[in-house]
Parts: sequence; C-alpha cells; structure tokens
Amino acid sequence: MSVAGSGIACVASLFVVLIAMAPPARAGEIPAALTGAWELDVSKSDELPEDSIVFDSAPASVLARDRWKVLGAETLRIDGESDAIGIQYDGSHYDDVMLGELETGGWTVQASVARRDRLVVRSRRAGVTGVERYSVTESGNLLKIRISIKGLAELVAVTRTFRRVAE
Repeated sequence: MSVAGSGIACVASLFVVLIAMAPPARAGEIPAALTGAWELDVSKSDELPEDSIVFDSAPASVLARDRWKVLGAETLRIDGESDAIGIQYDGSHYDDVMLGELETGGWTVQASVARRDRLVVRSRRAGVTGVERYSVTESGNLLKIRISIKGLAELVAVTRTFRRVAE
C-alpha cells in the first residue's frame, strides 16, 4: 500500500472512531416557548366530549379525562429543560414527559419535537392511541393543544387553547 493509501485509511479509521464516540442524535429539544403559566381560553377551545371509556379491559377502564388531564384542565404550569417537560394541571396533578419512549403504568409514551417548535406526545395501550400536539402561536401568547384519541370504536378530537398568564 502506498503512503497516500495508508494515510487515507488512517483518516477513515479515525473518522469511524469519532462517529462511534459521538453522543446519539437527539429528537430535538423541548421548545422554550411552551414554558410558563397558562389559563384556558374557553372561547377559543372546542367543546369537550362527554366522559367516555376509551379503554375497557379487566381489571380497569380508563376515561379519556383520567388519562389525558389536559382535556379537563383550566390552568397549566409548564416547566421544561432541553429533554424533559413537567406539566402541572390545575395546580395539583403533575406529569413528567421525557423526549424518547418510556413505559409507564401500562402505557407506552413517546415524546418528540416536530419542526423544532412543536411537542408531540403519543400514548398507546392495548388498542388505544392518544396524540397530544402542543404549539405556541407566533405572538407567544396562545398555546394550542390538539388532542386526538382513538379507542374502542370512537375517535375523540379536540383543541384546547390556553392564554399565557403573566408571572
């Protein structure tokens, strides 16, 4: 092998080692615009569906509002880091969401950032799938959360709109 050929092989080997040492690619970062205090804007939100069972299997049934707290929430407090977000509903119940996939309470929850400014959270369990899409308007004052839940034979699809509250 020529000197030039061995030099190229050495550079290629070094490149492979550097790639192997690099941290795994991330699915984006939690949009900072989501963080803060939010209050429901009823006039800009869809009417809520009746409480209905979206998962019915022994030993438990799950109501849409029990699993997806944002359906009934009037206030939200969102705290975020680059790869995690905490959502507090009506000053009490608190959910942590991490980017990536996690098994929790029998649910598979997958969170990702779409188009760098939207948080998407998918929850799956035995024939039930729910998707929450969080996005903030350009003004930064409105948070729209689109929720679609498919379970049993029904589909629930609503948009909840929250107005930013000064802190």
